[in-house]
Amino acid sequence: MNEAITFDSSYLAQLELLRLESRKKFLGSRQGGHLSLKKGHGIEFSDYRQYELGDNPRYIDWKAYGRTDKLYVKQFQEEQDLLVSVFLDSSPSMGFETDPEKWDFACRVALSFCYLGLMQEDKVALSLLGKAGVLTLSGPQAFPHFSRRISQVINGGGDSSQVRASSETPISFGQAMRLAALQTKFPGVAVVVSDFHCSLEEINDGFKPLRSRNQDIVALQILGKRDLEPLSKDEFSQMLDSETGETFDLEFNQERAQQLAGLVRTHSEKCREYFRQRQIGFTSLQSGQDIISTLRKSQQSLRVLR
Repeated sequence: MNEAITFDSSYLAQLELLRLESRKKFLGSRQGGHLSLKKGHGIEFSDYRQYELGDNPRYIDWKAYGRTDKLYVKQFQEEQDLLVSVFLDSSPSMGFETDPEKWDFACRVALSFCYLGLMQEDKVALSLLGKAGVLTLSGPQAFPHFSRRISQVINGGGDSSQVRASSETPISFGQAMRLAALQTKFPGVAVVVSDFHCSLEEINDGFKPLRSRNQDIVALQILGKRDLEPLSKDEFSQMLDSETGETFDLEFNQERAQQLAGLVRTHSEKCREYFRQRQIGFTSLQSGQDIISTLRKSQQSLRVLR
């Protein structure tokens, strides 16, 4: 991927029909479109409290005064902005060097969630797991910056020394998630885009910091054609573990190919069960699928899309 990813107007128009909402209430940093924990002057009634000197008379409930001969004021749930943290796995198995179609698809999924947050005037933070730094911006005009950030980091622009270092000494998914989560200062919606090609223990290790910070978490598994059809006849006889750099010989046959594909599907189902038990929204997407229609079909399982 040599250039920043772009979306046509038709795609963005369809994407804007979706809304990103948290199942939890958080304190935001400014006025926005999500119900927060703060009580004040909003639109959704929350509770009553006794009138105090200096309260705005507009919020006195005169019907309650007629019944009780006491002054009460209405309290409302304030609407504030939300922090949307998007974590994009940039480990070698995501294919930015070996499977450009899978990597491009993963980037588009991550950027789609960035766009949803920005269009709702939420603050959006983008982290590329294993790469340095977090880009945090707000406002629709910020969207191109996220796209350029992905392209620059992966192609060696700006953070090139750190990209090279990370490729020579790769860190695990769990370590990358912990480092990124430490830079997430406030709770909100956390969207993790990865193929989750690691053990459940490592996945648990990676999601633990987000769960401890009371994030409303969404896990999006991205699978490419090579994940589901790992071998083609006479394509290669030696396999490379893209996460560890270890190579080993593998004799090709159709049975072995089916076994490998079956292992990927089995692991995907284990991931689904892991996230279900922890009330983390989850869906699995395959590169080449229509992103918006897939997200719509997955609204119930993702839990944060309306």
